[in-house]
Amino acid sequence: MVFGFVLNDFTNPIATSNFMGYTEKEKQKFRFFKSFEGFSYLALFLDRALFQIFSDAREAHLKWLNESFSPEFNPYFFNMRSALYELIGLVAQKHGVVLYFPYFLAANERKLDFYHRGLKLVRAECERNNCVFIEVAELLKDKDYRSWWVSRDGHHPNAAAHSRVAEKLSEILFSKISELRKNE
Repeated sequence: MVFGFVLNDFTNPIATSNFMGYTEKEKQKFRFFKSFEGFSYLALFLDRALFQIFSDAREAHLKWLNESFSPEFNPYFFNMRSALYELIGLVAQKHGVVLYFPYFLAANERKLDFYHRGLKLVRAECERNNCVFIEVAELLKDKDYRSWWVSRDGHHPNAAAHSRVAEKLSEILFSKISELRKNE
C-alpha cells in the first residue's frame, strides 16, 4: 500500500472557502482590461500580472497555510490528525510504504511553520508505526526548485519529479519484497 499525504490535506475547509472567495474578489479589483481579455492575450496577461504584483493575496495564502496547522485556528485539525494516525496505522499493518508529498507553491514556503509542523507530524507517526517515510522535497533538492514543477508557481510536480519519486518507491518496494520472501 502506498499512501500519499499532501500537506494541504490538513487545511481548514471553511478557511479554504473563505480564502478562495477572497482571492476571487481580489482578482476582480485588478481586471482593468477585462473588456479586452476575451480576444487579447496581452490584456489577460496584464491583468494577471497586476494582480500578482499588487495584490496581497499571496500573503493571505501563506497566512491561511500557516493557520491550517494551528489547532487554535483550525477546528478540524484534531479530527484530521486522528484520521492521519489511523491511515498510517492501517498502512503499517500491511507492511506498506508511506509516501509523504509536501505541498508547497514556492521555494521559500519550506521555511514556513506550517511546512515544518506538518512534516514533523507525519514523520513521527510513520516512525512510530515502522512505515517508510519519504519526503519528496529531499528527493528533488539536487536541482533548481523550478525544474521539478509543471507551472512557475509549482502547484504540481512535472514528469521528471514523478519519475524521481517512482524510482525511490520502486527501490523501497523491491527491498520490502526481498525482506518478506526471507521471512517466509
